[in-house]
Amino acid sequence: MKELHCDGAFRGVHDTYSQETDLTSVGESEEPGTSLWASASWPNPFNASATISFVVGGDPARRTQVLLRIFSASGRTVRTLVNEIHPAGRQTVQWTGTDDNGVEVPAGIYFYQVEADSERAQGKIVVVR
Repeated sequence: MKELHCDGAFRGVHDTYSQETDLTSVGESEEPGTSLWASASWPNPFNASATISFVVGGDPARRTQVLLRIFSASGRTVRTLVNEIHPAGRQTVQWTGTDDNGVEVPAGIYFYQVEADSERAQGKIVVVR
């Protein structure tokens, strides 16, 4: 698991993938039934658009604030894709390789991070032009 810290640095070097679901677990909070999972983006690498999927666990009637951001390799926020309340369950988001101003990002390695409650899930995404 990689964690993005407030100073913009990524720390940690291992990713854990479930062979049954292709989702990455980032653990469970102390509240029963609330966990966050993020799948590998597809396609990866991409040049036009990529799909990022994540699952917010817990009671389906419960709604949670979700934040999904794209970061450059240097840790700078490139794009905020989601910043809203979502119900528990699977969510799918498209990223077209643009920043918050609608400008295409250069080819390179980027990271996405999903936050819900106090949990985070992240992954790597590669843009080719």
